Amino acid sequence: MCVEENTIIKDRSGESGFTLVELAIVMIIIGLLIGGVLKGQQLIETARLTSTMQQITAIDSALSTFRDVYRFYPGDILAPATRLPGCGAAPCNQPGDGDNLIELTNTNTSLGNAMVLATEGVRSFAHLYAAGLISGVGDFTVALAQAFSNHVPAAEIGGGFNVGFYDTTAQPTGNAGALTLRSGHYIYLLGQPGSAINAAGINQPLTATGAERIDRKFDDGNPLLGTVQAGGLAACIVAGPPALYNGANAGNNCSVFVRLQG
Repeated sequence: MCVEENTIIKDRSGESGFTLVELAIVMIIIGLLIGGVLKGQQLIETARLTSTMQQITAIDSALSTFRDVYRFYPGDILAPATRLPGCGAAPCNQPGDGDNLIELTNTNTSLGNAMVLATEGVRSFAHLYAAGLISGVGDFTVALAQAFSNHVPAAEIGGGFNVGFYDTTAQPTGNAGALTLRSGHYIYLLGQPGSAINAAGINQPLTATGAERIDRKFDDGNPLLGTVQAGGLAACIVAGPPALYNGANAGNNCSVFVRLQG
């Protein structure tokens, strides 16, 4: 009996757990894995933002090329059904008024408002697509509000693009602050097709940090001045002065208006 008890005691004493060194190594490995995942997510987000900036440049270039070739902006062109290949069906075959403005309404003051199919701004992408100058659109049979990549291009960062002329009659909707946009054509990011740029309950496509990076790429980094300005929700910016992008807020609160250079 005593021998058996001693044997049991001996066996139990031989059991061992993790040492402090081993636990420390495990914790280091877990930390490295978490850090790697977070770094990977950051790299993916940076790549998507870079691709979005390249899309903005490509659309700007496509608009300029179209105007050079056809003497009108897309959306504004007269008789597109006879001038553009494969443009026999709506909305591609619908002409503009030929005034060299990509109009969003008959008053030109709706920059940032909900997109409407029967406007030169939305039809411009159908004309660019027919001319072979952009990709990322093409299924024009679905409803405008159904999804990006149909009537208007999707942005790599999320959301999508629209383009149109702004004449300074009234500041556009989607103000994250006191915008001072100059007259001209703008491309802007919005969170959902067919919706206003700051419609209640609809997330914006950009964080403040992402919007600032786009601003610094094309302009001065000030959200309320220059050729790039912030739209979206009030949480996008700190009014200042000087006005700053609210990088402390990690939510998708921002859109951007980018004045086209071409």
